[in-house]
Amino acid sequence: MHPKLKVKPIPGKYYFITVNELDEIDIVEEISNYLYRELKKANDILFEMNYQFRRATEVFFNLEDYKRVLDLHLIKLASPGTHADYGELALIDVNRVINNIFSSFKVFVDHFEIYYRKSFGETSTKYIEAKAILNSAYVNNFEYRFAYGLRNFSQHNQKYILGKLSFEKTHNKSNYKLTPYVDKLLLINDNTLSKYLKIDLKDYNLFFPIDPIINKFRKVFDEVADNLLNLEITERKSEINLFYSYIKKYPNKYKVGFAESVLINKVINFEIELIPQNLIIQTANGNCD
Repeated sequence: MHPKLKVKPIPGKYYFITVNELDEIDIVEEISNYLYRELKKANDILFEMNYQFRRATEVFFNLEDYKRVLDLHLIKLASPGTHADYGELALIDVNRVINNIFSSFKVFVDHFEIYYRKSFGETSTKYIEAKAILNSAYVNNFEYRFAYGLRNFSQHNQKYILGKLSFEKTHNKSNYKLTPYVDKLLLINDNTLSKYLKIDLKDYNLFFPIDPIINKFRKVFDEVADNLLNLEITERKSEINLFYSYIKKYPNKYKVGFAESVLINKVINFEIELIPQNLIIQTANGNCD
């Protein structure tokens, strides 16, 4: 980056900076060594927090992708001239999206639990609260258990979650519908998975549609993610407010951060840390919406 100076930098000094679309640095304020170290500690915490938000967002994107992929293959299958074996390709693609949903979900909830256990300890109030959110969702929602168990099943056994796709006209015969079905026997014959789901699945048909499960799972996950992320927002409020005060002071900047100026071969360089602006603005009002 090439500095565009408002304040003449001095090697060994610390500055709050903004960066434009050309990656040019605008030095807007000199800060103390103490504040610089506080900003570094706060930024490390917020980048870990940002990781949790990104993981949750990935699940929501995968859920949206599921609807998009179904619509895309429905249009293709309903189009004249589509080959008879196209349905197998569609089945592969829909299975791919289902795997992405369940995998990203399990990564999020597992990593959040580990993150809080390592950050606060197993006996801490924060960890106990986070664990209670996860346990309650697991115990009270078949869809949560289904998603959690199916991720391991598909990853470790290299098997499809869906057994077939049904492509047929709707009741009024004017439109088509595409319905993905789960093969029940494939699930309950798996020794590990049957421990999770055998009782839950006892009243299901041998092939059952996954759409109602996905739709309910979306609502369950939205509640779980909201509860966990709001727990994190509350815990990190001081770090959020520290940076939000600077964002308000220097609004509408492409990038915002802080830097140490160092002299290397008689040239002043900057060791820069950028702050997660979107996260800070999103959470400054105290919720993760």
